[in-house]
Amino acid sequence: GLGKLKWAGRGIGDYIRECRKHCSDVRQLVFDFKAAKEQIAHACRQVSATSLVHIKKKRVYDDIEFQGEQRAHADQVRRTLGTMHSEVKATMLRAFEVFRYDGDDVQAEWMRFVEKVDKMLEEALRTTVKRSLQELSRAINGDARTDVQPLFRLNAVLDTNRVEFKPTIANLKETVESVSQEAITTVAAVPRLSEALRASAEGDARVEASGRQTFFEVISADEDITKIVGQIIAGMSGIQTKMAKYLTTWDRYKHIWDVDKDAFMRRYAKANRSLTAFETDIQRYKELQNEIQSEEGITNSGFIRIDSSPLKQTLTGHCHKWQVKFTNLLNDNANADLSSTYAHMDKVGATFKKRPLNLDQLADQIGVLHGEQAEVVKNEARFEPLQAQYKLLEKFEVTVKDDELAKLAALATEWVDFKQTLVDAERRLDKAKGDFRDDLLQSLNEFNAQTSTLRSELLRNAPFSDEVAPERAAELIGEYAAHVATLRAKEAQMRSGLDIFNIDPPPNKETAQSERD
Repeated sequence: GLGKLKWAGRGIGDYIRECRKHCSDVRQLVFDFKAAKEQIAHACRQVSATSLVHIKKKRVYDDIEFQGEQRAHADQVRRTLGTMHSEVKATMLRAFEVFRYDGDDVQAEWMRFVEKVDKMLEEALRTTVKRSLQELSRAINGDARTDVQPLFRLNAVLDTNRVEFKPTIANLKETVESVSQEAITTVAAVPRLSEALRASAEGDARVEASGRQTFFEVISADEDITKIVGQIIAGMSGIQTKMAKYLTTWDRYKHIWDVDKDAFMRRYAKANRSLTAFETDIQRYKELQNEIQSEEGITNSGFIRIDSSPLKQTLTGHCHKWQVKFTNLLNDNANADLSSTYAHMDKVGATFKKRPLNLDQLADQIGVLHGEQAEVVKNEARFEPLQAQYKLLEKFEVTVKDDELAKLAALATEWVDFKQTLVDAERRLDKAKGDFRDDLLQSLNEFNAQTSTLRSELLRNAPFSDEVAPERAAELIGEYAAHVATLRAKEAQMRSGLDIFNIDPPPNKETAQSERD
């Protein structure tokens, strides 16, 4: 039992040493518990300082890049929170060893301490979620001290004949909402300490089930956090009007891509437009191309940076296609004119190389010669417009085939040779006319003699009386009709020759009289 021990009594020294030893042990237990509390508080401060979203300063993301980076960061945060939670749980278990075998009142105090630490951890998680979402909200909406800086990059593109954003605003909104929910969901990786300690083999008999909602359930329903998420969504929705307005600024170029180029050029070719019209249209698309290239490539609107480079590249490509369409048509027209000129000269030259074998051929060649002589001035007038077409192609830096340019360069020389061909042909045809005149006069005399002979025979032998039997009369009439037809054919055959030599055709009254008889 207890007894009195005076300071001067025997054994006082041993008693004091024993008391001091116990005091030292108690003091160490208190210090260890305070150190455990500080470790837990430090862990909670680390949790509250952990950012659940990772937004780099002056970094502009596309949606896939942003989502991928946030998911990777969320995975890292889950591992970090899991490590911190494990450290807190281990600290709690070590601290609990002091009280493991104490009475019910001590165990009740321990449970209150567990709930207090649980509350500290819940508040730390709520703080990090709230602060992280506020950071995302500031990036989208700004605040009184922060101007909104570009966070996301959208490309303006031409998609199925419409100017669109890639990614679309809807896709970007979905990404941001997903990242916001992901930030909240991250805390689901942290269970309540009461549940974690119950699941531990070392503490399952000392911690009762709390029956409380998980950290995630409590924080996701928090009014302040819900309000911040609403601000983020509102910011995403509010930018849509500005983005739609931006898209309409490109409508003035709609005619560049919206018109069927091939159908338009078919109508243009049929309209046989002037060279001035070609130049005007080509220059117009060249100016449009320069105008598009001078448009702003980067436009910042709130938290979105619009890159119109893909759209500008597509539109300038359309302008270039229009220019190529016009210059190709102009080149085709010029080449057709040039080729037809050469083809015509070759055809006429080939005609005059043939020696006329009869009056018909002579008449044909004389007709060709007179036609060409009459068209010389008109054909020469085509050369200047033709040269102008190729000069316009040169102006717009169109590459023309070498053989085509060679033909164009030689055209003047070829035309001089062609006119000399006409002079030579006229001389040869004049000589041929002299040769054919004598033959024609002889044929004319023979024709007149045949006409007179036929008339005499008709008057002498035709069945003018009823003495001739009907069958014989019909036979004679058929024979004389055939002779008359032969004379008429020969008359027609000589007519072109008579025209060549300006000889009046024979009156041929006898044949006419025979036809009447």
